[in-house]
Amino acid sequence: MDLEPGIKVTDNVTLLRPIADGAMGSVWVATHATLETEVAVKFIGDSFGQSRDDAVERFRREATAAARIKSPHVVQMFDHGVMKDGTPYIVMELLDGQSLYDQLETGKLSARETAHILGHVARALDQAHREGIIHRDIKPHNIFLQQRHGEVFAKVLDFGAAKQTRLSRELTEPGTIIGTPQYVSRDLIMGGDQKTLGFQIDLWAMSVVAYKCLTTRLPFDGETIAKICAALAAADFERPSEIEPALEPKFDRWFDRAFHIDPAQRFDSAVELAQSFTELVTTSAPRSIAGPEPASDRSETSPKPKGHATVLGVLGVVAIAAVVAIVAFNRTATSRTTSAIATTTSAASSSSSASPSASHGASASSIAHSVPPSDSRPSSSAGKSPRTTAAATPPADMVYVPAGTVWMGCHRDGSRECDADEQPGHEVRVSAFYIGRTEVSVVDYARCVLDRDCGDEGLDGYAITGTSLVVSTYCNWRQPKRERHPLNCVSHAQATRYCQWRDGRLPTEAEWERAARGDDRRRYPWGDEPASCALAVMADDKGNGCGKNGTWPVGRKPRDISPFGAMDMAGNVREWVADWYDKRYYRKKVVSDPHGPDHGARRSARGGGWGNTVSRFLRASARDAEHPNGRNMHLGFRCAKSVPKTESP
Repeated sequence: MDLEPGIKVTDNVTLLRPIADGAMGSVWVATHATLETEVAVKFIGDSFGQSRDDAVERFRREATAAARIKSPHVVQMFDHGVMKDGTPYIVMELLDGQSLYDQLETGKLSARETAHILGHVARALDQAHREGIIHRDIKPHNIFLQQRHGEVFAKVLDFGAAKQTRLSRELTEPGTIIGTPQYVSRDLIMGGDQKTLGFQIDLWAMSVVAYKCLTTRLPFDGETIAKICAALAAADFERPSEIEPALEPKFDRWFDRAFHIDPAQRFDSAVELAQSFTELVTTSAPRSIAGPEPASDRSETSPKPKGHATVLGVLGVVAIAAVVAIVAFNRTATSRTTSAIATTTSAASSSSSASPSASHGASASSIAHSVPPSDSRPSSSAGKSPRTTAAATPPADMVYVPAGTVWMGCHRDGSRECDADEQPGHEVRVSAFYIGRTEVSVVDYARCVLDRDCGDEGLDGYAITGTSLVVSTYCNWRQPKRERHPLNCVSHAQATRYCQWRDGRLPTEAEWERAARGDDRRRYPWGDEPASCALAVMADDKGNGCGKNGTWPVGRKPRDISPFGAMDMAGNVREWVADWYDKRYYRKKVVSDPHGPDHGARRSARGGGWGNTVSRFLRASARDAEHPNGRNMHLGFRCAKSVPKTESP
């Protein structure tokens, strides 16, 4: 599947740029000639399509299911089909906003805000259920929040796991359960029949979403799938008022009904569920919870990934967060004991981890098994500025970058490789600083967690192995033999906090680019030779990471080294920097220590990663935009530190 800008999907749809890429597929922005607007085009991934015989049929059913639901709260489908080379596609509306999962990363919602969102989701599901469609994967990742006329407008995404009851053939194998474990109905875990449970599957998941919104926690959770199932079997959950004292007992009673052991005692429809919750609170619309509109032009702060796998909940392609999981359970296991439930899943998932959204932080002992037990924090001298010649004695894990100038932006005027946000190229003066010799590794970050200064929430991700849900092999946290690999799947806040713990900070875009390319206009840290697997950790033409299915240990590509000695600035993982992203910022030509705009919706990221197949995406001047709360298996960071003027040579 060789997708690139300019390719025509249909006579009316022309690809512009990629916005998401993962194992299950990719999403592109495209222009639609007759609609005269930009649309999103979703493609099924080659590897996913080949590994599952029913993948293409599921992809088609996703499009037809969503298209049948006539609701403004469901992502709109425009077309679907198969390209001439056999690649299936779906053309849908392009959304602007963020997922409920991203929103909850910033904190809990009020009861009024929760009621507002539940009402919109209920309208979508009510119409779906009328059409005989069960979503089967309702969760915050698949609820998208937009701003319309000053209030939040929610849409339901990703009907790839949907069951259409009016179809004669079911794609799911008997004895399997589709969904994300923490949102799967207890009745399914206890051996219930999906045919008889029907729409109750979605109502249970809606109730879990409501609990998550109010408390930021999950009612039934665990470190492994077996433990999650045990929690569901016990049917015991912490009452919301015990977590949030401001919540009145009436909310506890609502969840008692929503999670009642007997399905007949629960709500009968999505509308009834939402209306009953609304009765607990006022009916006025909430204020904006998706964040204020950027003060600048939207085009200046919109995400602009270029050929990278990006964490966007927009269209159901989620690279590192909980994806549609197909988890096998023994349908005959009707025992309600913990041991019976654990037995059905322990063989496939004994080492699995809870989803990123469910993580509450690991204990020191749970981390220590995968990192060296000694040296649990930096030495007393680590991160402390030397009082001798700065260039001679930088911190042990950093290199010194002297004050000087760098050509920031496109290396050559008129280069077809460059994107608009790299132009115009201009000379910038940067003060002296230190920067990490390599990207921050798993073991580096673990020391901060062990020191209780950093959190590990969300660093794990899901992956599908056969029919089991396991910790993602692409997110390096707590992965065996990945201690020296770069930490990825990390949020901007976590990266910032770690650097502060090291008495440092994230580098600015100007600092990062100066450290990567030195004093000249070279395209890459090593010079102008195009990037290849021999030079950097990137994907080859088959997308397999030069023989490695993911990152490499830091510093293992000796030719990917900058003029100042910083390694892996072209490949391995892209890197968070401190600046807010502004597509047009270079037009301002700030020529001395630029720090980017004062605000924005996205943060900048620099460098290439192991998933890049195209050389130009690894150039030193290439820029990306990422949501600060986004987590990406292709995204990590390194730290920087200012050099006091008294120390500069």
